[in-house]
Amino acid sequence: MFCEKVMPRWKRLLGSRSSIIAVAEVNNDIIGFAVLRWWFGWNGWLEEIAVREEFRGRGVGRALMEYLIKHAEEIGYRRICLATQSEKAERFYSKFNAVLIGEIPDEEVGKLKLYYITI
Repeated sequence: MFCEKVMPRWKRLLGSRSSIIAVAEVNNDIIGFAVLRWWFGWNGWLEEIAVREEFRGRGVGRALMEYLIKHAEEIGYRRICLATQSEKAERFYSKFNAVLIGEIPDEEVGKLKLYYITI
């Protein structure tokens, strides 16, 4: 059921010229990915970043973010915006000088913290 709800959204993102998709592979096996899409103005929205658990802590997430940042800058984006409720993710984004700008309520996790990263 969840897949049926998100599939159309992901198909649109994959076909969009304003989206950036990064995939990390080892021996033709996908170990991580990241998706950035246009949000508003000159801002990108970090839709998703994920690294398989056994590959975390090896620089895969950093490489994915650096790829997104580089290509977002080429498109003309000035910021990457994102939301998280994970302290571990907050520590990760702090490596890219993420700035906390507020919180929003979320029916699934309670509160999401909003950040932006200047490119």
